[in-house]
Order: sequence, then structure tokens, then C-alpha cells
Amino acid sequence: MRLALRGQASVGFVSTIGVAAGLDRSTPVREDEDAASLWQARPVDSGYAVGYSTSKWADEVLLRDLEARAGVPVAVFRCSMILPPAGHVGQVNAGDLLTRLLHGVVLTGLAPRSFYAPGAAGSAFDGLPVDFVARCIAAITLERLPGYRIYHVVEGRREGGVSLDRMVDWVEKAGYALRRVDDHAAWVRLFRERLSALPPSEQQRSPLPILQRWEQPLGREVALDNRELRARLAALSGGEPPEIPAIDALSVQQYLRNMVYQGLIGHPGFSRAA
Repeated sequence: MRLALRGQASVGFVSTIGVAAGLDRSTPVREDEDAASLWQARPVDSGYAVGYSTSKWADEVLLRDLEARAGVPVAVFRCSMILPPAGHVGQVNAGDLLTRLLHGVVLTGLAPRSFYAPGAAGSAFDGLPVDFVARCIAAITLERLPGYRIYHVVEGRREGGVSLDRMVDWVEKAGYALRRVDDHAAWVRLFRERLSALPPSEQQRSPLPILQRWEQPLGREVALDNRELRARLAALSGGEPPEIPAIDALSVQQYLRNMVYQGLIGHPGFSRAA
């Protein structure tokens, strides 16, 4: 922010949809809702990755003040899960939530009947390839529009979106042997036991360090509207509506191949869980 003030520059800030996590509302979060309007205060010491999300929330509050006081143009990009690139094979973020979860499911051969609480059945998992996310951020930031603008870099589908349960279906169809456990608490117990039996190096790459994220069935996440993002991308491309990539069976299969390439899991026919 100090650099932007000294150089009369604009700011493009990569934030997270986590700033909206925990909101109790049925309507989607809009792109004209700044951080302070979502929360007057946020916790820093409870729940999965709360400190990270709260730090992004605080940054957004400061940037809103920067634009209001000094007129520095700001573009905030609230991103969902950033997935491996669609155009390059073999790349994966070994430490992120989804990679850890798929790693654990494949190596233990265990998955819950559903990751979700009954009222959250049908919830969608939102994520976009990193190359698409990077192109969006670069194109919009370089345009340098005045004011304070928020863009939700999300797929944004709530109806017909892909859940973690559906993704596990595709893992099984890719050839990995899985057992579905009906009782969620029983799955957590068995999952922890099998993860704890892995060699230390595998434990560190597994979901074991963040297992609290799934100790209880997941609730329905608040939706985020991305109409401003789609409108801006359409304007930048001459009015053509943007094609926002969707998670599908092919992308999950590619994700698994990327993990094989990195040595995180074996080929289906040689899976240790099989």
C-alpha cells in the first residue's frame, strides 16, 4: 500500500472466499459487499484456517480504507480453491486441502458415505485451474479501473455443481479401490488409524495434520455471486461471455494423474489400498 501511494499505482489483491466462511445466510455474497460489511470482527484462533481467512479479511478492510482516503484504485480477487493448471500435466499443490484429502482417500482406501450433513446434501465444491485464475487477475488488474472493486473468482454454480462425494465417485471410477463407511464418526476413526500407520513422510503429506476439517460432516457453504467477474471478462474479450472451467470427471482424472506424476499416489492397478 505504501508503494502504491508513492508510485501512484493501483493495487490488485489476491484474497479468498474464506472471508465469507461462517456467514449464516441463504443469499449469495455479492461482489459489492466489502469485508467490513460482511463482518465487524472475525476470530483468529478457532476452526480450520481461520487465521488465514481473517488475515485476508483484515487486508481487505485496510485496502478499502486506502481507496477511500487516498483514491488508490483497488481490485480485490476473492478466489475459491486454486486447482492445478488445465494446460500443463504433472503439476499439483501437494500441501493444499484437496490434494491432501485425495491422497488420504486413495492411500487408505476409505471414504465416508457422504462428507456432508443431511441438510447440506448436494453442496458444491468450488475450484478453478490456476492458469485461468492467473489470466483473470492479470487482465483485470492491468486494466486499472478507478475505485474499489471486488471480483469473486469462482465457478459460481450452486445447482449442478460437483460435490466432494461426486469427486470420490470419480476417484473410484478411475480404478482406485474404495470402501464407503456409512457412519461418519466411524470413518473418521478408521481414517485416522490408517493415516497414523503411514510412514512419517506420508503422514506429513496426508490429511492427518488437518483432519479436524472433516471430523464433523460439512455444512452448506455460503454461495458467492460472480456476476461482476463475468461481466468484466466479457468486456475484456469484446463482449463474448467467458467460459469458466467446471470440475468434471476428466479434470479429476487429470488431478489424479498429476498426483501419480509427483509420486503422491500410485497408479490405480498398483494402489496400496487395492
